[in-house]
Amino acid sequence: MEGILVSVLSAIVFLGTLFVMRGTVLDATRPRENPWPLFWYIQLLLVLIPVVVISNVGTEQIQASGTRVLNGAVPNSESTIAGIVLGTITIYVLSLSAFLRLLRLRNLRDEIVFIKKQRSKIIYYGWGLTALAIALFAVFYIMGFRHAFITSLLGSESLLRVRLHNAYDVSIPVQIIPSLFWVGYLLSIFGGFTFRLKSKIRGVLFFTVAVFIISAPGNKAPVVIAILLWFMAARVQMPRALLSPRSMFIAGATLLLLSILIYGLFKWQYPNANIATYPKYIINRIGVGQMGGTYVTLGYAYSGNFPEGEYYWALIPGASLINPEYINYQKALMMISEGYDYNKIGVKNTYFISEAYAIGGWWLVWVSPIIVAFSTALGLKLYMILFRSLFFAAAAPQLAMVLYLFAHDITGGFAAFPLIKGAIVQGTILLILILPIKVCDMCINGISNRKMAYK
Repeated sequence: MEGILVSVLSAIVFLGTLFVMRGTVLDATRPRENPWPLFWYIQLLLVLIPVVVISNVGTEQIQASGTRVLNGAVPNSESTIAGIVLGTITIYVLSLSAFLRLLRLRNLRDEIVFIKKQRSKIIYYGWGLTALAIALFAVFYIMGFRHAFITSLLGSESLLRVRLHNAYDVSIPVQIIPSLFWVGYLLSIFGGFTFRLKSKIRGVLFFTVAVFIISAPGNKAPVVIAILLWFMAARVQMPRALLSPRSMFIAGATLLLLSILIYGLFKWQYPNANIATYPKYIINRIGVGQMGGTYVTLGYAYSGNFPEGEYYWALIPGASLINPEYINYQKALMMISEGYDYNKIGVKNTYFISEAYAIGGWWLVWVSPIIVAFSTALGLKLYMILFRSLFFAAAAPQLAMVLYLFAHDITGGFAAFPLIKGAIVQGTILLILILPIKVCDMCINGISNRKMAYK
């Protein structure tokens, strides 16, 4: 009965979110006009779906299946944790809606109205980002970075081993490696824009380069995201209304194709796996895994075994330069709950209240949704200003939403939000990378304007 109640309340929260976000940039009720918020709603579902699954199945049964995702979680705490998650996510959604309206971040129109007049500029930035992507990968390659998928395909090393090599055995700052994703996402969007503007060969070419650079680190999710971004920008088969038979059919077909793609990537990373183990993998990663860190964190809190540490260092921009010994909470949680060494695995997937608890305890758990909401609204506003300068006004809101939301996932940590540390780091790196393209654009326009004036 409690599981059914949690399921109903989760559905109410999701549908209520669609209602309160109407009229803001996160209005997803008209995906043909503004498809970009759909990624934020996927993040929301990655919080709600695990809560529903765990509340109905039970922690003990999931632990008995042999998965390590909920190591440290306390049985019979499912309803309490579900209440905390649903309560904090409701505060977050309501606060975010209010802050978006306060900062006048309104619903976006279909960008085709604007980009038709910017066709040559769209193609220019597509080529510029293509050159940047190739140059960026070349520099990384010289420093020892290897393309994970290609290396795994041509050699005998597993995809996971190459991923770990790129993460821990290469002398590249960890803050810089995500720039491969960011540049790839931008290029994928510009490829979609170009395709939509009837320059299909170039649109496909930009998309191909985007997938190449995004797949270099070996992560599966960014490859899927890049594909979806290209289809959104190109407006291929996007329905006009979110809740309609057509949208349900497209969603089903998309899920089927993505499932096949993810299975291929799963098989690539785990060659000994088979189709029978795939459902368990999906349930562990999506049905439970994205919230595993939250159940483990609160499990440690309830059992009195919470791992103490100076996790507040993560709040400070450049903290690793001041205190190189500190360990990110999500990394520490993975090491403690699943028994891995530091350089043998990534971080524990969680929901931002987990790191908030690690930093400040229960009071911060309940205040953190408001902090994250304000930081998200402010970050979106600042990114729109930044992208208006780096690119042009017509595409700035769309690009800003994608780049900000992917770097500030609510199923990630909390530390990037309070002092907008994540936005500062990401924005600075993007400014450095894209500024040369912008300068060249200004020079070309300056020469063109002088020629026109001379005539």
